[in-house]
Amino acid sequence: MLVPWRRAASWHCEACGRCCLEYTPKLTFYEFLKLKDTGFVVEKSGRYYIRKIGRRCPFQIGRFCRLQNDLKPLSCRLFPFSIHKRG
Repeated sequence: MLVPWRRAASWHCEACGRCCLEYTPKLTFYEFLKLKDTGFVVEKSGRYYIRKIGRRCPFQIGRFCRLQNDLKPLSCRLFPFSIHKRG
């Protein structure tokens, strides 16, 4: 379901932990550069992702994310929404 940006812009994390299990976060090149030294990022066909360990995100601690502020990827911050170039 596509949701207008004005509805998703005020989204906040509810600390459910589902994003870390159900989702493989896409990274921008800038986010990839910030996280590449962790060893938990992978490049596939010119796109960048956080590499899962089993079904889990390696940055998940319980229901919470170890990445905060400027390190947390935009795709993680917006879960369950995703950005499309055209609505």
